[in-house]
Amino acid sequence: MAEETVIEESLQTILCDIRDSIKNSGQVTGNKQLKRKIVENFHGYIGQNFFVDKNEELDSFLKDGNKGISEELRGFSRTYFLERLFINEVGEEELEYLGFVTIRITNLNITDVEKAEKKKLLLSGKSPNNVDSIPCFLIEQVAKNANIEDNPICAKHLLDLAVGKINEINNFIGSALVILMGINVEKVLKIYTDYGFQKFDSLKQPEGSSVSYQPMYMKLPTGVDSLR
Repeated sequence: MAEETVIEESLQTILCDIRDSIKNSGQVTGNKQLKRKIVENFHGYIGQNFFVDKNEELDSFLKDGNKGISEELRGFSRTYFLERLFINEVGEEELEYLGFVTIRITNLNITDVEKAEKKKLLLSGKSPNNVDSIPCFLIEQVAKNANIEDNPICAKHLLDLAVGKINEINNFIGSALVILMGINVEKVLKIYTDYGFQKFDSLKQPEGSSVSYQPMYMKLPTGVDSLR
């Protein structure tokens, strides 16, 4: 595949482009109909062209139940894609979704976390006594498109995208803690530990889910190291 470029794009931008296209076509008359058309158009491509292997819950995030778009429109989270832009055999420009990450701000409940682990999670100088929650960034989703055989990205590229966006936000609001829930598979957890995340607390299994997750954290630079 010649003349290819990997770019990033937000779900927000994608949905805006779909909205403008629908409006310009004169297909809709109200916001409810517009939202339904946006979802239909987005799912029409994603449903056929994006697949997360061995993780049905993650695969369904942007497809079934409209969770990803719903979170986006409610301002609950933000999703970012890595995409491959290339010229096909007939000289036309094409785009492929290589993977995505979803990030949001959350309060981490540490009520049941052991005191020694609380100290690791808190900012330097903070006492773990009587602290029940910590504001932090959550990397909610990390997904690579298994439908693309020659997909050039790996988990590190997606984590770089997520942490890069978090650092941009951190310049404005400030928070030193990043967490994620790593699926309890040794190979997956090693990817996160190699990147710099550390395990804390016990495994979690959401109600109604067959999958267990390992809470993990990473500290952003603080003090003089945070100046840039």
